[in-house]
Amino acid sequence: MNCAAPVWWLSEQVISFLRDNEGYPPDDARKHADDLMWILPARTGVIIEQSPQRYSFQHLAFQEYFAAREILAEKDPVAAIQPYIYHPKWVEVVRLVSSQLHPRDSARLLRSILDD
Repeated sequence: MNCAAPVWWLSEQVISFLRDNEGYPPDDARKHADDLMWILPARTGVIIEQSPQRYSFQHLAFQEYFAAREILAEKDPVAAIQPYIYHPKWVEVVRLVSSQLHPRDSARLLRSILDD
């Protein structure tokens, strides 16, 4: 699960988070995302540049959070997470996803695990 993401993708994730979760207007979200994309690697080490314009997370928690967020955004998050349920590197992502599922989807996920 360790891979480098293009800077544009990380920036879009930050913009989406600021806009959707923190209530930033789109232009402000973009400005703050641009600032963060400079600050995070240069001053904090949260992300590190693996190659030009491609970054990875220093700590897996961030990568796992974004992976879970992408799965939860899928039309059918249960189907999206199923291939990874027993993968040892995806344990935390599976936990994050299952904790955020709608109760109906939680029941489907549990049923798919029990039936497996």
